[in-house]
This record gives sequence, structure tokens and C-alpha cells, in this order.
Amino acid sequence: MNAEKPLTHAQMLLELIKVRSVSTPEANSMGIMAPSQRVTDLRKRGYPISTRREVRADAFGYLHRVAVYFWDPQEKRQTELW
Repeated sequence: MNAEKPLTHAQMLLELIKVRSVSTPEANSMGIMAPSQRVTDLRKRGYPISTRREVRADAFGYLHRVAVYFWDPQEKRQTELW
């Protein structure tokens, strides 16, 4: 059987972040659980991912501070932090 191995949540998040920025609620809605921990795992492996905080409204109009993760090739010290 040659079934491909499914992507892990970290792999799914990495593929998204390489294309565009992704917020925590967006990642959750795509089935990626605990995106902040997935980003920490990816950073430990040396991927240049940065975080910014934004205020966004939810479906009911309530404002929340959310993390937005993005690919940052200028961030070269990721592996040095660990």
C-alpha cells in the first residue's frame, strides 16, 4: 500500500506560513490545534517564523488580541534561542 503519510499539524502550519500569514483563530478553524506550540516546535527546528499581535473582531463583533504568525527570512537567530 502506497498511501502517503498525512501531514502533522506542524507541517500543515509551516506550509501555510510559507505562503501567507496565519492567525491563531484561522489555524484553529483549519484543524490545527495549539498553533502557538506548533510554531515553537518549528522555531526549535530552525524555521524563521515571527509573531505579531493584532486586534481582530470575532463573528459577534467582539475584539480580541490574536497572534499572527508569518515567514520572516530576516529572522536568522531562531536556533540560537534554543
